[in-house]
Amino acid sequence: MKFKDVLLDNERNGHLTKRLNRLSGWKFFLVLWRNNMGRVLLLNFLVLIFALPVIGLNLWGNVLISELQVTLPYYGSFGMGTGVWTGVIDVYNSRVMEINHQTALLCLAGALLLCLVLSGVFAVLRDSFWIGQLRIIKPFMMGVKANFLYAFVSTCLIAGSVYGLFEFYWWTSSVLAQWLSIVLTVLLSLVALLLAMYLFILCSVTVTYKQSVRQNLKDSWLLMWLNPIPNLFHFVACLLPVILVVLVGFNFTGLFGMVVLMFIFMVGAFYIPFVWQTFMMRTFALFHPVAVNKKGETIVKKTSEQGA
Repeated sequence: MKFKDVLLDNERNGHLTKRLNRLSGWKFFLVLWRNNMGRVLLLNFLVLIFALPVIGLNLWGNVLISELQVTLPYYGSFGMGTGVWTGVIDVYNSRVMEINHQTALLCLAGALLLCLVLSGVFAVLRDSFWIGQLRIIKPFMMGVKANFLYAFVSTCLIAGSVYGLFEFYWWTSSVLAQWLSIVLTVLLSLVALLLAMYLFILCSVTVTYKQSVRQNLKDSWLLMWLNPIPNLFHFVACLLPVILVVLVGFNFTGLFGMVVLMFIFMVGAFYIPFVWQTFMMRTFALFHPVAVNKKGETIVKKTSEQGA
């Protein structure tokens, strides 16, 4: 694999004039926050709307489990403490497993709405990286039009792999030793992580360049392995809000949970696509640098071949 093997042809920048962006991700965020705070909050809210089915279904599952804990007659919770059902723990575990299966299956369908993040929101951040301003409606619609199919297939594969991991662990934990079940699940999780990272790279490529399917798949594969450690680091970093929500277990009543909830509602949902797409745009800039003259002014040549 060589740097020159990556094509990344026909950039989708014909509708604007690119400017040189040498800012780090943090400094770039501060610029957008200072100049377009309202739009940052709006885009964060938009991403939350797309994630609402998954969030709502997980909260619904937690409520069902909480109600189940109240209704089952544990020792000391019935009469004067003498009415105890034998096997109540087994009944509880069985019912919790049913609720988890239901929730996971419904989340598989609810997650499909997130394909709009991998198409429209990625396009919004693509343009903001080039022009230094956050515009939402026009680039969002252009991104959905250009990249919806790639984003939809990618979302199906990512959601399906996550669902498959849950099902695999539940199945292996009932037929194999606990340690073996955990080891196998961790190994498959690493495979799913690499798959998800590749699909994120693919969506960043396809929302930024207009190429054939074969070339998009090839360029994404090369980019994944030409820069593996930074790719993995930024991919895990962009998932920080998801990791925090999993850690609190969708329970936002405690102090830590309330802090996480405030972070998500302020910038947490915006943070995920921003961190990843900004990193990818800096990677793309290595292949298509924006030239500047001696005075520091951006020089961009527009051609009729550039994609709109």
